[in-house]
Amino acid sequence: MLQSFRRADFEELTRLWSNYSPSRYHVDPELLKLNTVDCPVFDWGASLIHAPDGPAQGFVVVKKAAAGRLYPGKGNDDAFLCAIAYNKPQTAVDLLAEVKNILRNRGVRRLHFGQDAWHFFPGCPTDCGKLHTLLEVEGFTEGPEAYD
Repeated sequence: MLQSFRRADFEELTRLWSNYSPSRYHVDPELLKLNTVDCPVFDWGASLIHAPDGPAQGFVVVKKAAAGRLYPGKGNDDAFLCAIAYNKPQTAVDLLAEVKNILRNRGVRRLHFGQDAWHFFPGCPTDCGKLHTLLEVEGFTEGPEAYD
């Protein structure tokens, strides 16, 4: 069952993130909340938690473009995949399929990974093999190296 972040258990989501990502990228619940639901461009309608019968099995965080919202500039129809964590690859594929469907129905043209406002990563870290593979399978293309 897909759920919104309105009733997210950030302790639970942090455990899922820690099980998914290398230890150098672990965060605490406060930072996870700060960079997700507390961010002014957090996309409440496209960010989802997969929790079929109990604890979360996966989540995906999407943000809107900051231009025109957080700072001057022309807004655009792009969205940003800020974070994803999951127990099983099929969960990630299902979550991203739903996200892409939601965004497509809104007229969003492109979904980027990283470089969002209040992001975790400027791009896919080189030591996150599962994430890199998922992004590649999902049709993301690799850009130039980005540093924070």
